[in-house]
Amino acid sequence: MKRKKILIFLPSITYGGAELFVLDLINNLSKKYEVVFVVSKGVENKSLIPENIDKFYTISSSSTLFSFLKLRKIILKESPSVCFSTIWNANIALILSCIGLSIPVVIREAGQEYRLSGYSDGNKYIVNYLIAFLFYRFANKIICVSNSMQSNLIRNLRISADKTIVVKNNFYTEKFKKDISCEPNHKWIKNQNLNVISCVSRLDKVRELDLLIKAFSEFVKNEEIKKNFRLVIFGDGNWRKYLEELVVNLDIKEVVDLPGFFDPVINEVHHSDLYIHPSRSEGYSNALGQSLLTGVKTIASDIPQNQELGKEFKNCFFYKQGNTYDLLKKIYEVRDFSKIAIKHFSYDETYENYEKIINEL
Repeated sequence: MKRKKILIFLPSITYGGAELFVLDLINNLSKKYEVVFVVSKGVENKSLIPENIDKFYTISSSSTLFSFLKLRKIILKESPSVCFSTIWNANIALILSCIGLSIPVVIREAGQEYRLSGYSDGNKYIVNYLIAFLFYRFANKIICVSNSMQSNLIRNLRISADKTIVVKNNFYTEKFKKDISCEPNHKWIKNQNLNVISCVSRLDKVRELDLLIKAFSEFVKNEEIKKNFRLVIFGDGNWRKYLEELVVNLDIKEVVDLPGFFDPVINEVHHSDLYIHPSRSEGYSNALGQSLLTGVKTIASDIPQNQELGKEFKNCFFYKQGNTYDLLKKIYEVRDFSKIAIKHFSYDETYENYEKIINEL
C-alpha cells in the first residue's frame, strides 16, 4: 500500500524550539508516511537533518515569506496529500503557494501573539497581524500549541473555532531522554562548588534577557553571593552584541557567560541549580517545558502561556513579567536549589493527534 505523502516546510533548520519540535515530528511521521522536507533559507547544522526523510529541498531564498513561488513549483512536482508548516512567515508562504490547488494546508502557530495595538517596538508585529488576519483563514486546519494561543487566534484573527485545534508540544522526546543522562560540559556547571543559574533562549528582544542580566547583577552585589553564583545563558541571536555589552557595563563579566549553542543542552540545565525563563511572549515553550521535566527549580515570567504550562509542575515559580525587582525577589525566595521530584510525563498523544489531523484531511 502506497504511503500518504506529507510536505513539511520550515524557514530553516536551527536550534530553535519550533524547529526542533518539527524535526522530532518528522522522525515520528516518517515511520508511517512519505515525508518531503523543504526549507527556505538553509541549514545551521547538517547533523540536524533527519536521516529518514524521503526527499529534502533547500530553496535558498533570502526571504521565507516571498519564497512561495519556488515552494509552489516543488508542491506541483511532488503532489503531496497534505502540506504542513510552522512559524508565521512559513505559514503565510505555504498558504500562498497552495492557492488554487486542491491540497489541504495545515499550519502550526507556535508563538506569535496577534493583536492590533500595544506593541512596544514599532509596527513590525502590526504588519504581521494584518497579513495573518488576511491569509490564515485559508488554511484547512490551524494547530495551536496552547489554549491561550487558540483563544488569541479566534478572538483577534476572527478564525472560526472549528478550524483550530490545540495540540501541545511533546517535551518528553527520545532526544530528551537520551540527552538528560549526559554529563555537563560547561566548566561552571561541572564545578560542584558553584551555584549556577541557567537559561536556554534565542538572544533577542522578546526574550527579555536584559532583565535577567540586570536582576542577576543586583543579586551578586553581595560579595559572598558573587563568589558562589554564576549565570549561563545558552543560545544565540541578533541581541548577542547588546547583551555582551550590557554584561561588561554592569561589571559582571566574570560571573556571566553567553557560550552560544550547546547540543545537547538539557543536561546542562539538569545539572544547574536554578533555571530562569524570562520572556514577554511565548507559544508553549520547549525550553521551559523541558527544564521543568528535569526537576530543577524554575522561575518564569507570568505571561499566560507560561502559567498554562507551569501550573502542572511543583517546581515552577512565577514573577511579574517585565519587573526586574520582582524577579530578583523570586530568586531570593527559591535559593534552596534542591530539585523537586516530578511525575512521569508521556506525550505520545502529541503524535497521535498530528496523525489524526493528517488522516482526516
